[in-house]
Amino acid sequence: MKEYDSQVLRKLQLTELEILKEFDTICRKHDIPYVVFYGAGIGVLRHGGFIPWDDDIDVILLRKDIKKLVQVLKENYSETYQVLSAEENINFPLMTIQWGPKKTTFIIPEFKNLPCQFTVFLDIFPLDSISNDDGKRKKQCYSAWFWQKLMLLRQMPNPIIQYRGLKRKAFYFICGAIHIGMKIMHISPKWLYKKCKAACLQYQDECTNKVAFLTDTRPGMSVFTTDELFPPRYLEFEGVKLPFPNKIETLLTRHYGDYMQLPPEEERRNHFPAVLDFGDGERYENDS
Repeated sequence: MKEYDSQVLRKLQLTELEILKEFDTICRKHDIPYVVFYGAGIGVLRHGGFIPWDDDIDVILLRKDIKKLVQVLKENYSETYQVLSAEENINFPLMTIQWGPKKTTFIIPEFKNLPCQFTVFLDIFPLDSISNDDGKRKKQCYSAWFWQKLMLLRQMPNPIIQYRGLKRKAFYFICGAIHIGMKIMHISPKWLYKKCKAACLQYQDECTNKVAFLTDTRPGMSVFTTDELFPPRYLEFEGVKLPFPNKIETLLTRHYGDYMQLPPEEERRNHFPAVLDFGDGERYENDS
């Protein structure tokens, strides 16, 4: 993990907190339910705020609320904030939505050559309905995950890979071959996005109490029941009361194991950027 200058990291965290506070105000005003989770969920219980080395905030919403949210954000806040998603820009290779101030820039090295405008952002994760049947659920999870990975590889031959040594080189070779193969075969990002979205929406009309973020790091990694998420519990994060999952301890244990234990330094992760610009004259670039 590359380490930030401590003052730069803290400024980034506080900038993201201001984005979240604005987002919370918007969601309250328009009656859009959401919860803060993942790293910030660990942070609120273990640190009362950000994990000391963390550099992002994730929120999750049900798919049925995403359309309303995006409409509100675009109609009322488009002068100063940007919505970035594959729906808005087909070159964006993720199924999440990023929302942040247009004046800022935050580009990770892997995305540096993509034709997208990246800002300091709040990461918005859509939760889709999944089947209560184990077999159907697994098939849906693997299908959505598969198409998401192809979306990534279509845009970039060298995605983020945690492996080291020969295994890392082998994975990069395979990823590069898939990237080149899709370009030769003229497989478009739009077609891949439609396939991934179709897999995500497969059971949207079924009566089910289970939802998932279907394009996580591993298939089926983020599965929830609606009562584990809502109604939310309001906890104090960096001095601000914010909504977190109703059964946050259960979900964090399922997702991370013993989340109250600090991980070894070699297992700590952040999103150290190639370019970071706060929009106030303070800018950093890292070419390494």
